[in-house]
This record gives sequence, C-alpha cells and structure tokens, in this order.
Amino acid sequence: MKTTLAVHLFSSPQSRTRKLYFDFLDEATRQEPGFRVTDVDLWTEPIRALGPEDHSRRVNLMTGEAKLLLGHDRYIFAFPIWNFSAPAQLKGFIDRAVMPGSVFDFGPTGINSPLRGRKAIILSTAGGVYPNPMPPPFDSLKRILEFLGVQVQVVFVEGCDLKPFKEVYESQNILWQQLVLNWRA
Repeated sequence: MKTTLAVHLFSSPQSRTRKLYFDFLDEATRQEPGFRVTDVDLWTEPIRALGPEDHSRRVNLMTGEAKLLLGHDRYIFAFPIWNFSAPAQLKGFIDRAVMPGSVFDFGPTGINSPLRGRKAIILSTAGGVYPNPMPPPFDSLKRILEFLGVQVQVVFVEGCDLKPFKEVYESQNILWQQLVLNWRA
C-alpha cells in the first residue's frame, strides 16, 4: 500500500480548508480501504524557519521534513490563503524539506529527484477572488513540487467570504471521485 503524507494547516474546527481535506480523505478511504496518512499539523506543530546555522550547512542537510517527503509515496497539502500567499508555516516546512543533496541534486542532465513521478494534491481556500493575470496564490508550492518531478493536482475554492461557504463550495462541483482516482494512479 502506498504511504501518504498530509501537511495541513487549519486554524479552527470550522476551517473551510479542513472541509476540503476531510472530503478528500473520505473519498480516498472509500476507494482504498485501509487508507492512512501521516499528519503534519502546521497549526499545532509549527516548523522552525531556517536560521543562520542551517544555511552554513544547507547542502546535504537531511531535515526531518526532507525525511518525511522521502519516506512517503504521495502527498496532500491543505492550507488557506492568507494575504495572497500560503501561510508562513507551510513555507517554512518547504524551505526545510527542499534542499540540494536531500530531495534533489543538480546532475549533468538536469535535476535529479527521488520524488520524480510521485503525486500531490493541493487543497486550498481563499476568502477573496484572485484576479487574472495575478499568479494563483498556491503557485509557489506547485512550482517547487513540479521542479522535483511531482505531478500536482489543485483544488482551489476562492470567494469563500463573498457568499455562504456552502453555496460557494457546492458551485465548484468538485469531482472528488475522479480527483482521488487520478491522485492514486
């Protein structure tokens, strides 16, 4: 059975992102009996930002976060958008996980990563609506994962503060069954 790492941040039990996350987990559990995740809760277990002591030994630094990525076959990232971006806690996790010599190397033919071919899904919500041509607020995480060769799907529900969440959520017509099938394949 494939192993799954879930990195999430929910600021309250009523979190809209939490709803997306648990709807995804419900469908994954339906499709794959015995489905389990390793949870990294960035709200209750904050990640220490990189400091001067880390930068001096950044190459080949094998952090706990890097070990988590390497030790799992697929990933779920669930987080709200705050001030046009992913929360700082998620940025801290990624900064500590994605370092040369740990989850990737520069080789003669380009980037080599043991994560190549793995799959991730980003589940995110935002109170407002992000106009074009502004890059999507989850774009940085998506680009980093793709840089590592991870195949990424995104569910982004925006405008959650503009109408009742139930109405906004249902208008998205999220096809959980197909999303989970693609993620598991």
